[in-house]
Amino acid sequence: MFRSATGKIEALASDSYFLGMFDFASYESRAFRLNEGDILVVYSDGLTDAQDQQEEMFGKKRLLQIIRREAPSGSHALEQALLKAVDEFTQGVPQTDDITFVVVEKYR
Repeated sequence: MFRSATGKIEALASDSYFLGMFDFASYESRAFRLNEGDILVVYSDGLTDAQDQQEEMFGKKRLLQIIRREAPSGSHALEQALLKAVDEFTQGVPQTDDITFVVVEKYR
């Protein structure tokens, strides 16, 4: 989660299984607060595991750099930057997993 007031990124840690990992898994809800301008980014491992032609992974570090750089410009700018960065990074290498992400911004 990108906090617009501080420009910092907070991880929302979970002590449960990944969503969809096991059909028997159960999950508990947890409350958190988005303040105006905050942006929540939820993504599948396919995003960070996307590979380039040398089989290097896109990685969490690269993802966080893009969030830090683009989130101050808003969720649409962040979404477009992520799509462009993954496309440029993979250079047409076939996906081995889904690349899914959701970007949510609080306006008011």
